Amino acid sequence: MAPFAGNNMLVLYSCSATSSSKYFVQILHNEHPIPMPGCGNSDMCPFEVFKERIVAPHMKHDYHAVCNVKLEKLEQKPTKRKFSQLFHRLFSPRNDNNTGFLKDDL
Repeated sequence: MAPFAGNNMLVLYSCSATSSSKYFVQILHNEHPIPMPGCGNSDMCPFEVFKERIVAPHMKHDYHAVCNVKLEKLEQKPTKRKFSQLFHRLFSPRNDNNTGFLKDDL
């Protein structure tokens, strides 16, 4: 479980040309290496393998279809709430019939 202020990092390493892959990816959670199931539970994964086994399955969704959500028009709420209307009626000047309501309210 991650603490409230967890730190997650993806680190890209550039290695010498003597290995089969020039770039490697490491995932760190709170500065601790995390084994990647798509890379044989190793905490270092060749970049090409990382893209193919870990990134590609998450890229199956169309970004524009997911992120272009049409917001429904929000219903506008009245500016005066019942509580403010009550105060208005209680503290407004009273009319002649002593009901506490203005003639405009009736």
